[in-house]
Amino acid sequence: MNESETPPPVENPGGCCDWKTRVDDAAAQATRMVREEPAKALGIAFVTGLLCMVLPVGRILGGLLRLVLALIPPVLLLLGGWKAWEEVEKRADK
Repeated sequence: MNESETPPPVENPGGCCDWKTRVDDAAAQATRMVREEPAKALGIAFVTGLLCMVLPVGRILGGLLRLVLALIPPVLLLLGGWKAWEEVEKRADK
């Protein structure tokens, strides 16, 4: 695919589909880097693969997931209390 065949970059629309634009931009940038500097791209891929093999990525992600799941009940309790407080204030103003 020649540079002339690549579509022009899409303006950032914002909103709910912003992540799609970011992923497309990152993919285009990665493709451009691989074409312009293949040795550097290969080195980055090698170091990234080495880090993924050395670091316990599964344990790190599992720990983060357990942390998030443990924090859900207190956060929901706080949000419920906040909404109850708003309702009490709203009824007190009437």
